[in-house]
Amino acid sequence: MNYIITPIKTDDKVAVTNLQAALVFLGSKQSIVLTADELSALQKQWQQEQQNVQLGEATRKLIAVFQEQYNVDDKLGTVGESTAVKLNEVLKGFGAFEEVVKSPVGVKQDFLKFKIRPK
Repeated sequence: MNYIITPIKTDDKVAVTNLQAALVFLGSKQSIVLTADELSALQKQWQQEQQNVQLGEATRKLIAVFQEQYNVDDKLGTVGESTAVKLNEVLKGFGAFEEVVKSPVGVKQDFLKFKIRPK
């Protein structure tokens, strides 16, 4: 995994893939926590976005949840400078940049790794 660098353009497949890998990694570390309803609503769309390497609504929702949980003051669902800095800080804290993290492209990512939070 590489550091998250802004701006992330929707047609930059390398940057989008890296961002999606970061979100999956943080979910697996229970650093992004979803409600059961959020998990259910996002799961199918998330899989489609990963397969197509798209920065779509599910990816933006996960970014927004991260921003809310870490009190990041950027436009919700977008990776601005503050969000990138916080993502990199949290990822580094988990050793993400030392660890080999598989790209999500073509790999079905299991949302069950995300911790469920109460409503």
